[in-house]
Amino acid sequence: KKRWTRFFRSLEADTVFVVGAEIPTRGSDKYDNTMVSFGLDEEEKAVQRFPVPFSMYMPFKSIGANASPYSIGENTTMRVAGKKLGFLICYEQFLAWPFLSLALTQPDMIVAPSNLWWCKDTSLPHIQTASMRLWTALFGLPLVSAVNM
Repeated sequence: KKRWTRFFRSLEADTVFVVGAEIPTRGSDKYDNTMVSFGLDEEEKAVQRFPVPFSMYMPFKSIGANASPYSIGENTTMRVAGKKLGFLICYEQFLAWPFLSLALTQPDMIVAPSNLWWCKDTSLPHIQTASMRLWTALFGLPLVSAVNM
């Protein structure tokens, strides 16, 4: 933790660093998958509303990722350099509802981080990329994507 604290404090005043993180839910064994910004006046986070069912989101267990599929645009955007960034984290990029509900918040850009190392030899990465390109083209939104393979 000290190493990251020193790193974030060493950023220049106008530098913003966005990183993926699991944030534990206080008093439970659950967590939120998030993207957290550092280098802004205040730390912001965008929360994944749809974690992968049954491997991350375990509805019948007291462990795993939290899901909040009915929150419309809640905690899914952050402002960076005067732009409103809308986040679709990993599994959400395969689904229509997360994109449509995020579009209601009128973001300036879609940011689509994902972790696909586990399925890199399948068609899933291509489907996910095509889905994001099609949705953002349909709504006329710029897309920034970061994929861990």
